[in-house]
Amino acid sequence: MLSKLEMKSIYFEKINYKRIGFSNKSNEFKNKVNCSVYKSNENDNEFKLTINLIGEQDSNFEVELVLTGIFIVEYSNEDERNILLNNAFSILFPYIRSQLTLLTSQPNMTPIVLPVVNIKKKEN
Repeated sequence: MLSKLEMKSIYFEKINYKRIGFSNKSNEFKNKVNCSVYKSNENDNEFKLTINLIGEQDSNFEVELVLTGIFIVEYSNEDERNILLNNAFSILFPYIRSQLTLLTSQPNMTPIVLPVVNIKKKEN
């Protein structure tokens, strides 16, 4: 059996942005990214993957983004399933990066561009 990953849908569950100041200093953007995976009750091959980014730039803004993708994952073993779900994260993460940059591309602000995330584990 060939493994397969298919994205059925993608949507933002939450986009919260709050401007809290107007500092012209170049402040560090502090953030935390979490990822949750839920298996469908109706279909063993359907998974909901949610990425949650919470961040702040002191004296400027606070942001929370929650992005969800629904995926069909066909796999023959658990290792294969995990690889495919990691790929699902890699598919979704650029949407979080893009939305954050869009929200911070306002007048008198320096846009925030998150670095690319490499989630592949190193093998020794």
